[in-house]
Amino acid sequence: MFCVHHRDLRQRKRRLTRVFGELGFAVEWVETYHPRDVDTWDHPPIAAVSIQASSCGLKHRQIIRRQIDEEIGLIVVFEDDVQLPKTFAPDLDRYLDEFAALGGELLMIGSGNAFHAPDVTPDRSVYLAPLPRTRATHAYALTLAGARVLWPFVEQLNRPIDLAMDRAVQDVGLTMCWVEPGVRQGTLDRWQMSTIPENRVPGDRKRVLKRLLRLRHVDPASD
Repeated sequence: MFCVHHRDLRQRKRRLTRVFGELGFAVEWVETYHPRDVDTWDHPPIAAVSIQASSCGLKHRQIIRRQIDEEIGLIVVFEDDVQLPKTFAPDLDRYLDEFAALGGELLMIGSGNAFHAPDVTPDRSVYLAPLPRTRATHAYALTLAGARVLWPFVEQLNRPIDLAMDRAVQDVGLTMCWVEPGVRQGTLDRWQMSTIPENRVPGDRKRVLKRLLRLRHVDPASD
């Protein structure tokens, strides 16, 4: 398991370290490609997006490259604003079993962009994606076969990582599945401030500050 992390946001790492520990997960933090270090990057920033979005995408690319280099059969990747329920450990086992049964290569565990599978039934959680769209990248699983299919679309990354994944699905048929209901993302739910400027909307800062003040009033130790 890997977690993409912007190392300036120490409170996010503290929170998720606690959550991962409670779930029994051993997770490797990926903190490379800091915007301040852009002159040392081994890949140029993505021209069409902010330096922050480039940093995030290149962390994902680094994980995929490592999966291929080390021939890791399956990886699970999170971003540092993922919201994992207390039941996520057994949930994940079930998701991965269903994913394997469907012959999937890329499993979007997180939900986003209002994309949902139709005809959801109570006896299953994983569905073949009805649209060639990856929803959001705050939680996903990728097989080694899927990584090898995806790599040509991310080797020279020229678009956000989710759009590169979309291209692999659309152009060469990378087999994608969605989890329903998917896990949530703090920045998409507007209670965490995104580090990526193009993902922010008016009022984000005010909403985040109000929530933090409310949490600290209830629990001074809250992150």
